[in-house]
Amino acid sequence: MDPFAEVAARCTGLAETAAARIRKWFSSIAPPMQRDQRIALADDLVEGSQPNLEFLGLMSASAMLAAFGLMQDSAAVIIGAMLIAPLMTPIMGAGLSLTHGNRPLFKTSWLTIGIGFLIVVSGSILWLGRRTGKFGDTEFGDAFGRWKSWTWLSVCILVPVLLGAAWTIAAVTLLSLGCYREFARATGLFRQRLISVAVVVGILILNFAVLDHYERLFFSMAPLTVALIAIITISLDQPRGYVQRVALGTLGFLMFGFSLAYVGNIANSPDYRPLLLLMLLGIEYSQLSVFLSSILEDLREGYI
Repeated sequence: MDPFAEVAARCTGLAETAAARIRKWFSSIAPPMQRDQRIALADDLVEGSQPNLEFLGLMSASAMLAAFGLMQDSAAVIIGAMLIAPLMTPIMGAGLSLTHGNRPLFKTSWLTIGIGFLIVVSGSILWLGRRTGKFGDTEFGDAFGRWKSWTWLSVCILVPVLLGAAWTIAAVTLLSLGCYREFARATGLFRQRLISVAVVVGILILNFAVLDHYERLFFSMAPLTVALIAIITISLDQPRGYVQRVALGTLGFLMFGFSLAYVGNIANSPDYRPLLLLMLLGIEYSQLSVFLSSILEDLREGYI
């Protein structure tokens, strides 16, 4: 046998053996997925590429952290915001759609990526405007205060909504009590302790009726609580200011107790999450419209 052919055969055999060992080693590190596993992975990517409430909540939290990191010039906070942002799943979903030729998944993935990009850019625009001198201290403070408050509110509202109906009703209860507390401090009603006790008890019973699906108790609490507010201070024999304190107590209960309890009552609906999200987006849109209208009015007066 030709020695050169023998050397070539040995080298070929060694190369095939080395290639087989390398393939076996890679297979042991990343074993091939079974068909059921590939289907489950594709379903997870399709579900994770949807612009759902979980995605919006995490992106809002990430945008808030990124904005604070830019304000404080903290690289650690910005890296933390990058870790929280759930953009990798829709990006992988876009790659899967290109591989499978799935056009609906491609559109959904890029829609989700675009929404996440707009959420993050909303906070970065304020930082860039301040750095470039487009926003003064007053305009920046007003805009950043609105953005920060609504980001916190969005996170505080989205988290209970994602956890479930009972958590949503509990969050609405705390919101009602907090709103009435501020109302009582602003109007001086906190000095009338009996009326405040009646309002707080009415709010608690009202939200218990929402949690228990007790509709008769829910709708009867409005006249019962108003009647309790009207008679609870009669024993004190203080006719002066009676109408005013009863009217303030009634207004506080109806606005921050009975009206907000309807938001908790929406949680009893099977499709309550899209309804509450639509309500939140509508409120934020109205606030944004007011802010932009004020800016346009200032610009118009400046040109005139």
